[in-house]
Amino acid sequence: MPRITEDKKEARRQQLLDAARTRLAGRGYRDVSVDEICSAAELSKGTFYGYFESKQAMLLALLDEEMGQLEQSLAEISSRPASKGETHLREFTRGVLREAEDPGRVQLRADLWALATTDEVVRSRLNEAVARRRALLRDALDRMLERDDLRLPRELANAVASILLALGDGLVLHSALDPTAFRWANIRHALDILLTDAEPNAGRRG
Repeated sequence: MPRITEDKKEARRQQLLDAARTRLAGRGYRDVSVDEICSAAELSKGTFYGYFESKQAMLLALLDEEMGQLEQSLAEISSRPASKGETHLREFTRGVLREAEDPGRVQLRADLWALATTDEVVRSRLNEAVARRRALLRDALDRMLERDDLRLPRELANAVASILLALGDGLVLHSALDPTAFRWANIRHALDILLTDAEPNAGRRG
């Protein structure tokens, strides 16, 4: 029997993760079974356990994937000049809000925070992920400050990173609790106004 190539293995793993995210968006972690995920991915249960030792391991893999996407997004935004009339902070915040509107991501974050109250493994990994997200954002803010993209004392970079992370998670959790609680378009508009005060020369705009 021919061996499966590494690319094929990675494609199957991604197929399972994509199917899991889609199923989670509709029903949540506790109500979705491995059988349902395999059916949605059109792969066998044996294939699932070839990649993940448990449903919990699959959930943590989704967390890792989300972290990788955040790191890539920050790197891309920080490495290029800000768009005309924008700052890197505003571009990044808009990106976070776009991801927060994704039902699958909303449910994933809600499931992780809920499980963290009773599952020590999930709590530890989520704590590590939050700390890493804070460090990544703090480093990005430091680079913005070096280019004078922000009017902010350098010693407050970690505090601003913590506020942005709490804001993002809080909005996601509120949306999971009540999808009609607010409009994402209004959230984006309000943040645009608030973030203007952190930009250089904000007071000089006509």
